[in-house]
Amino acid sequence: MLTLPFHFSLKKKDVVTIAVGVGPDIGHEELKKIAQNDTSRVFRTNNFQELQNKLADILKASCQGKNSFVILAR
Repeated sequence: MLTLPFHFSLKKKDVVTIAVGVGPDIGHEELKKIAQNDTSRVFRTNNFQELQNKLADILKASCQGKNSFVILAR
């Protein structure tokens, strides 16, 4: 996962982070921190098949900032 200094350096550069967790063991709070506490940019799926179904939503969220960074965790 991201280290806090890396996370803060992204925020300083106006990078919008989107957190994607795949699998049942991914913590929501950790994903929320990665997404700069914006729950509209947190996506969780149980498996990669479900991830395919959410790709349109993830891409839509990524287009809202001028610089976006998607982090996929599993």
